[in-house]
Amino acid sequence: MLGDAATALVAGLLHDVGKLHVPAATLDSPAGLDHAARALIRAHPEEGAVILAEAGFGAIFIDVARGHHERWGGGGYPGGRPATAQPPLARAVAVADALVAMVEPGRTYRAPLAREAALAELRACAGIHFDPEATAILLAAVTRRSPPLETLLGP
Repeated sequence: MLGDAATALVAGLLHDVGKLHVPAATLDSPAGLDHAARALIRAHPEEGAVILAEAGFGAIFIDVARGHHERWGGGGYPGGRPATAQPPLARAVAVADALVAMVEPGRTYRAPLAREAALAELRACAGIHFDPEATAILLAAVTRRSPPLETLLGP
């Protein structure tokens, strides 16, 4: 079995594998998505869980893929379950995934947020959308300003 850090790394890298079942035109659409396209996007966590299960990955990897869009208070997808029903690693990946989505260039549907705006959004959503402890850990890591994070998040 992988160590904790390696497990976290691999789970983080594989969490969106279900997007392989979403057409590139849907992922890159600059316009709003219709109901069918939104359903495809919302199905990617479950699709990822199936892909990982079929490939023989362990339960933690499957749970991270399935649970990374669930929200702290419920209402996420695919199950709408509160994040407290998810393993801590799935909750941590959810926060990291949101940060990347906010700052990453190349999203056709919106411009990336500046680093400080993205961090402020994470702070505002801690305990609402995101696990407050996972959010605090990520914010602490980012504010240490280690070079790899600086490269990812920019100025």
